[in-house]
Amino acid sequence: MIKKAITIFLSILIGCCGVLLLGCGTTHIAATNIKPYYSDYLSAKINTIKSIQKEHEITESFFFITDLHWEANHQHSPYLVKQIMEKTGINKINFGGDYIAQDYPNTQDALNWMKKCIQSFDVAEKYAILGNHELNTQHWRDTPQISYKDSSMAVNGSRFDIPYYYVENSDTQVVSIYLNSNDLPNNEEQKQWFINRITSYDDNWTALIFTHMFYTNINDEGALLHTAGEALNNLIVSSRDNIKCSVAGVFSGHIHADHMTTFDDYYTATATMCDSSIVYTLSEYDRSYKTTNDQAFDVVQIDTSSKHVYLTRIGAGIDREYCF
Repeated sequence: MIKKAITIFLSILIGCCGVLLLGCGTTHIAATNIKPYYSDYLSAKINTIKSIQKEHEITESFFFITDLHWEANHQHSPYLVKQIMEKTGINKINFGGDYIAQDYPNTQDALNWMKKCIQSFDVAEKYAILGNHELNTQHWRDTPQISYKDSSMAVNGSRFDIPYYYVENSDTQVVSIYLNSNDLPNNEEQKQWFINRITSYDDNWTALIFTHMFYTNINDEGALLHTAGEALNNLIVSSRDNIKCSVAGVFSGHIHADHMTTFDDYYTATATMCDSSIVYTLSEYDRSYKTTNDQAFDVVQIDTSSKHVYLTRIGAGIDREYCF
């Protein structure tokens, strides 16, 4: 009887408060239902996505979510993704890295937060790349570094042997290439692997490239390239004569802001604003809590026949599109 009473009390307490006390010392609400302020807004966005599906020959569709910093996040995005998935049939997420917000003295805590982040999204296909936070490399508290292998296992399980990999769809002839930007500048093996992979497809194929770090801080002259972005750009441009497939774009995060640049009149690299709480956002957009701006991710739809990419923004930011 006492045990039952305690259980009821805790259920009421959690239901009334609805808060999570986080390791970073902040408090955020864990979303279990759609928030009223998202209702009409989300309906309009779903109509936009469905219109694109109807009016164009969409070959590839997915959610692109990056820099979630999960323990500091308002955590509404899984429910938003679920609502969109149920209305549109889009059932794939490509994650852009940085699933945790801070370094952890106990690395298992960090790995557990990574798993919680990925597992919060109930979709059929999930593919994740590593950001810089997954490695405990900030060393804010002399924290131990986490290995690529352990971080990769936390976000992708045992599906891939190394933290860079590719996924082919022979029906649509689309290949997604997932890079580990943490060591791309100095990892000759990964560089050669990338060149071998992207030059192995004929002109019937389309390639998508995912990397966490491509741009670095934005200044008055625009976004600067990260060393990983410089390395990737050099690889793509120098191999251009041998790349027969279409490059539909490079998708990245890291800078917590939206950005888009076309390089060498050949391929476009986008950065998508982070899906984290306002305290981790460096963007020019309002990120007020309890508004439709308190989350941010893209629904990406690609028409490989007309070579067009549509990015419909859910949350802070604007819709974008480009040709390739």
